[in-house]
Amino acid sequence: MGAGEPSRALANAIRLQLLYRFASLLKEIRIAAGKPSYRALLRLNPNLRKSTVSDALRGASTPRYEFVRDYLWACRRYAKANGRPVDISLFDESALFEAWSELQLALDTVQRLAQDAIAELGGQETFDRPVGEWRRRVREATSSAADVDLPLLIQVRDGLRRDRPA
Repeated sequence: MGAGEPSRALANAIRLQLLYRFASLLKEIRIAAGKPSYRALLRLNPNLRKSTVSDALRGASTPRYEFVRDYLWACRRYAKANGRPVDISLFDESALFEAWSELQLALDTVQRLAQDAIAELGGQETFDRPVGEWRRRVREATSSAADVDLPLLIQVRDGLRRDRPA
């Protein structure tokens, strides 16, 4: 296993969790709009792409803000066209921009922390570095990652320990 592998694996676990949490918000918006099909969303906003919508709703990629804005606009338009009441707080573009900005900050912070941990240990990273330290550093750096799933990180760490060469 290469130098820095534990930090990279933990950072990736946190990154996936943050993306999944944001994807849940996007799904909630779609459900509130009446669960439009991807095709309906694409018809309402030609700037959207089916693969991008799919990736964002699965938490498989980091969506650009333009996508988030266009997605919100299409969902809002679908809800209005189908006579669905729109929850102002859920369809508020400034609130969604804030959530997206927090996601970006958290992702950048996690990446920086992984790079710092690797540099700090000079490539001699051990598998016994406390996972709680990661959580503390992420919490100090950004509020949106404060509730990172500690059991998930421990599972990742333990899996890395099992895989390390003797």
